[in-house]
Amino acid sequence: MKPQRKEKSAFEAKVDAQRLACAPFEFQAAVAMRDLGLLEALDSCGDKGAAEEDLRAAAGLSEYGARVLLEAARSAGLIEQEDGRWRLTKTGWFLQNDELTRANFDFAADVCYTGLSRLGDSLRSGRPEGLAALGLHSKTVYPGLGALPEPARSSWFRYDHFFSDAAFQDALPHVLKRHPGLLYDVGGNTGIWSILCCRSDPQLRCVVIDLPQQCRMVRENAARAGLSGRIGTFEADLLASPGLPGEADLWWMSQFLDCFSAEEACRILRSIARSMKKEARILVLEPLLDHQPFEAGRRCLADYSLYFTAIANGTSRFYSQEELQAIASGAGLELESVVQGLGLGHTLLTFRKSGGRS
Repeated sequence: MKPQRKEKSAFEAKVDAQRLACAPFEFQAAVAMRDLGLLEALDSCGDKGAAEEDLRAAAGLSEYGARVLLEAARSAGLIEQEDGRWRLTKTGWFLQNDELTRANFDFAADVCYTGLSRLGDSLRSGRPEGLAALGLHSKTVYPGLGALPEPARSSWFRYDHFFSDAAFQDALPHVLKRHPGLLYDVGGNTGIWSILCCRSDPQLRCVVIDLPQQCRMVRENAARAGLSGRIGTFEADLLASPGLPGEADLWWMSQFLDCFSAEEACRILRSIARSMKKEARILVLEPLLDHQPFEAGRRCLADYSLYFTAIANGTSRFYSQEELQAIASGAGLELESVVQGLGLGHTLLTFRKSGGRS
């Protein structure tokens, strides 16, 4: 018997609607609590809490400023008051101390918030109309990542690396057991994955394939790591259908295909399929909508897809496994294996050329 869906009452639905209407105000109250150091101050006080006058002095606020901010933060569930003293709630503690929450929150506040006001325009035009809010006037965010103003630049890279770093550690054994001699790190960004691979396997060589701006960062980071002799770069705009080298045993893509529309991702994979050796494999590491261990993860992916719409490029998003398989199939590739549960919700998909068993 099919379970009945629990319907909200009209009152509950109306309360939820008010919560949504208030969400931007409470979010900005949380940003102000962060930026004025009040989350940190309350965290350092622990259970004993802090008097309002002490918080005013710490943040340099008037009585009015402190009162409106603290009341809004209380409405957002970040703080509570008892016996005249303010304390962090569990939610406030996680916002201040939990790395996952801070990565998401800072990315939303510093990179996305202002530009998302142009979401409707981006949905109509297919362009990242909110990108100008970051001071960039390129077609996509990617050529300008290194030039993003602070704190947007730090928050962007912290968000990207937080999720990829956890998945990298789990994915690494699946790569090393294949004993590749040469790995192409497609869209390698700052070269973190290539550096990790080369440090883990002294025989491995890597080539990062990315835009010129990213390749410069890769070369700098490889030099600092003492790996310039084993990590090379190949500058390419993969949407321009460049002639790609084809010597790699493995082609690696991490959080890369979600940066492109389905049509663009298929074009990139088709270009790789033309260049790769028959026995080579393409390994795709992605957070997939349908493989999230918790509903909160799926919600974050669905919501953060709007960053791609309004700010990054106007056309891409996070995909499901079925969607990526269809994209790869259109490029002449077939799925060989799936490994779920890497990092905080990543999946590793391995593709080969159609009919390319070896």
